[in-house]
Amino acid sequence: MLHRRTFLAVLAASATRTVFPNPGYAPSVLAHCSIWLEHFGRGRKPLTDGMEEIFASAAAAGYRGIELTPQFFDGLLASRTARLLETHHLGMPVLNISGVMHIREAADQTIARTLAMVDKSKCCGLKALDFNPAPKPGGERKSDQELAFQSLAVDRLAEELHKRGLRLWIHQQASEMAENARECRHLLIHTDRRLVEFCLDAHDVFRSKLPIMKLLDECGQRLAALHLRNSRHGICLDDLSDGDVDYLSVAGYLRRTGFHGYLTIDLAYDKKTAITRPLVENLRLSRKYAEKTFGIRG
Repeated sequence: MLHRRTFLAVLAASATRTVFPNPGYAPSVLAHCSIWLEHFGRGRKPLTDGMEEIFASAAAAGYRGIELTPQFFDGLLASRTARLLETHHLGMPVLNISGVMHIREAADQTIARTLAMVDKSKCCGLKALDFNPAPKPGGERKSDQELAFQSLAVDRLAEELHKRGLRLWIHQQASEMAENARECRHLLIHTDRRLVEFCLDAHDVFRSKLPIMKLLDECGQRLAALHLRNSRHGICLDDLSDGDVDYLSVAGYLRRTGFHGYLTIDLAYDKKTAITRPLVENLRLSRKYAEKTFGIRG
């Protein structure tokens, strides 16, 4: 029989022992192109003049993959994008795209346009679309009928992508988080669980004053990706680091559930953001923070 003091020592040791993640846990880190586009917008620099900088700095910051948007595949830019990805040894597994899905004619156009974009970008290693059903003008509330049609349209797009060997993730922003995540939760409940997955933007969830741990749990095994950035006292930081969003708790949840999707560094700056370093350095530090916090080998 263990002496009481020995028993307490063993108990204390077990409480601090490293808990190994679920064997299926294997997240990948991506950079999102949006922060470069924001950076160029402040300097009134067109994308055509900044493309080399985007891909070169992503590689210099240690990323192996990048999430792009449709303008990278407009006209002659498509071949240039493919060449720069190859030159800088970057993958592009995810394309971030949006379109109206709550109105029949507009949804038909969105689906056709999206599939055409897939045809242009699939050669770059595309695996999934990170898709945002567009909000109504001014953030007006979608009716129950519009939400019902939107879910059907999302299923149609998911089926077409599945035929092409691609996945569909639904990405949520502030409008989907309104009214206790009414739109996001409608899509969770009313879309095909086999074909429609989800990408949560952790900071948008925080700004909507919703409990991220509960939403993660509701997504469950349909959680395919997270967009990551942070703020401190509500002001966006220039890199991903400790702040208002408790990423240690998020990381613990992902470990327990064996998450094997994508963690996308999606920096965004407020007017009050203190930009203290060059963008490439902020991206490098963000990647290092994500790898450390989420237990990823670089």
